[in-house]
Amino acid sequence: ISGVSLSAVIVQNERSERPPEIGTALLTTSIEEFLAADWSLCVEVAGQPWIRDHGKTVLAHGRDLLVTSVGVFTDDQLLEDLTSTARSSKSRLLLPAGAMPGLDWMSSAALDEVEEITLEQRKRPEGWRGTPAEKHLDLTTLTEEATVFQGPAREAASEFPKNANIAAALALGTVGLDKLQVRLVA
Repeated sequence: ISGVSLSAVIVQNERSERPPEIGTALLTTSIEEFLAADWSLCVEVAGQPWIRDHGKTVLAHGRDLLVTSVGVFTDDQLLEDLTSTARSSKSRLLLPAGAMPGLDWMSSAALDEVEEITLEQRKRPEGWRGTPAEKHLDLTTLTEEATVFQGPAREAASEFPKNANIAAALALGTVGLDKLQVRLVA
C-alpha cells in the first residue's frame, strides 16, 4: 500500500530468527520499545489477552488501535475504558468489519427498530477443534450437522474467542451483544 510501512512488531516471545516478512521493522517483546517506535496505527493480531494487557496503553499514547479480536468487547467495562481512553487521548479505537461485508449497511439498518437478528456460522467439524465444542461433540466422527452453540453473541464470543469474532462485530455494529442471537454449526 502506497505511503504505508511496517515500523514495529511486538511479539510475546523472543525469536531465534528474524521473520523476513517484517523487513527492517523493529522486532521486540517490550511494550516500551514498541511504543517508542515511530508508528501511528497498531493492528492487533495477538488475541484477546493482548488487548486486555496493552490496549489502554497504546491508546493512551495517542496511537490508533485496530482490534481484530473483537470478541474481547464482551467485557463492557473494557470497551468503555478503551473508548474513554481513546476519546481523551484523541486516538481512535477501530473495529474491522472482517469477514462481515456490509457491516456499515447493517449498522444503518439497525437504527430502525430491529426486533431480532440471528447469525448462523458454519464450519467443518475440524474447524471446531480446540474449542468447547469438543466437550459436547465427537468432531472426528460427526457425519451430519450439529449445533455447537446457540445463544447471545456475548456468550458466543466469550466461549469461542477464536471462532465468533464475526458475531461480536455484528452485534457491536447493530443491536448489541445481548440481543444478537448466534448459532454455531459443525
